[in-house]
Amino acid sequence: LREVVSAVGLGKLLLETDAPYLVPRAYRGMPNHPGLLPLVVWRLAEILRLPPWVVCHRTSFNAEALYRL
Repeated sequence: LREVVSAVGLGKLLLETDAPYLVPRAYRGMPNHPGLLPLVVWRLAEILRLPPWVVCHRTSFNAEALYRL
């Protein structure tokens, strides 16, 4: 995960919760749902050494750009 996130960079990342088999480790065996998204944000922030709000802001910007919102 660290290598992929570092290689892709924050400028090209989007966040989603539809991947049923990519539940955060502490919740394995349970269905994935939007309530777990903050855990993903915190992990990405840790890997990228950024504040979580930066990850939220940038991934929202990326989604808006991709979907032309």
